[in-house]
Amino acid sequence: MNYRTNIVKNPFAWPGGYPKFAILEDGEALCYKCCESEAETIDKACPGDGWNIIALDINWESKIFCCHCGNQIESAYLEEA
Repeated sequence: MNYRTNIVKNPFAWPGGYPKFAILEDGEALCYKCCESEAETIDKACPGDGWNIIALDINWESKIFCCHCGNQIESAYLEEA
């Protein structure tokens, strides 16, 4: 299973239900919703075009924003003030 398929089918880590996000080759973060909506672009990505997913990670308690839609990626423990 590739990274995009993994995050679309399993947007939360198990066990624990922690929110996952994709890391693109240029270091940007991509939310699971954009991984789904941009599936064709990601699947046809070429090295250097910025759409290659190189890893998945869990947002433990940081304010991370999706580089495509701009929405904040849910965190496991960050408490909003």
